[in-house]
Amino acid sequence: QKSNEAKLEAIQMAWHEEFLDRTQG
Repeated sequence: QKSNEAKLEAIQMAWHEEFLDRTQG
């Protein structure tokens, strides 16, 4: 369960970075 939580967090961070990249680009 702990690793699953970390995986979700990593996905969320990656999505956020891509979102910022698209809005700024």
